[in-house]
Parts: sequence; structure tokens; C-alpha cells
Amino acid sequence: HSYKAKGANQYASTCTRINKTDVIFTNNEGISRVNIATGAATFLTRYPNIGSKHIYNISLTRLHGSLFALSLNNELFAINATDGKILYRIVNQQNGPFVDPGYITNCRTDRYNHLWVISAAEGLKKIYLNSLGIKYYGFGKLPQNFNRCIYADKKANRVITGSLFNGFSVYDTTQHL
Repeated sequence: HSYKAKGANQYASTCTRINKTDVIFTNNEGISRVNIATGAATFLTRYPNIGSKHIYNISLTRLHGSLFALSLNNELFAINATDGKILYRIVNQQNGPFVDPGYITNCRTDRYNHLWVISAAEGLKKIYLNSLGIKYYGFGKLPQNFNRCIYADKKANRVITGSLFNGFSVYDTTQHL
């Protein structure tokens, strides 16, 4: 099946599988769910107000079950992929945007269900979802960590990031390196 978004200006930007039959995806309007077997699509929700007219970066990352992390520019939210309900905003320790300045470029989870977040300006951050602690990983000055990609190797307990100026970095999620 193919899915064509309704409206002349709609586009899909990121998607991920929810279960064996459904995927959740983002577009310029909000979040939708599509049944792979039937092609039936359901619009779930519009994006929350993030104080910006434009959304430049979006990512969806499964945390566990139907709970996903949604990043919009420099903001993070926990959403229920079943109904699209935004459950809460994930904030820094000062109750502000998780990344400032810059944008979240991608997120991944490791085998311990830590959320690893890379940003275009602040490098790599790890969120301990069980205790809501945050730890920063990076090189040099914080605003100069232009991370562009991330890979979580859950079997080897490694998180690998690629940076614009600092090459690749490998982090051991068990902290044995």
C-alpha cells in the first residue's frame, strides 16, 4: 500500500514501527498512524506549541511499548503512539528546553532504556528515564559539539556519534571504558 497525505503541502519526515501492523509517522501537520496491512491512516494529533513558527528537526524514538520520545527543534516530549496523546514534556533541570541553543538532531535508546540525545550544538546527552537524571558527553566547549548522527549498538553496549568537527565518538553504556 502507499499512503498519500491529504493536502498539497503535506510531507512525511520520520516514521517508526509501533507493532507488527502499524507505523507512526510525523509530517508537517502533526503525528499520524498507518496500518501497513490495510493502508488505513489515522491522524492522531497536532504538534504541541513550542514557541517557534517553524519545525526544523523532528525525531521519533521508541522508549518502551507504545511510549515514544518526540523531538521538535530543541524540545522533547513523551507521547503515547497508540492514540497520539502527548503525555508530558521532558525538560532540563531548570525546567527549560532540553537543548539550548541548537536543535535535537536525533535520539536513540540503549539496552538499559536510557535515552541518548544528540544536538547540533550541545553534543550528546544521556537521560536516565527511571531517575530523570541527565549527563552530558562531549568535547571542548558545549556550543561547539555539532553532532550529526547517532547509532546505538545495544548488543555491544556502545553508542557512537558522528560530529561535524570532532570526528566519531564511542561511549560505553556500561561505563567500563
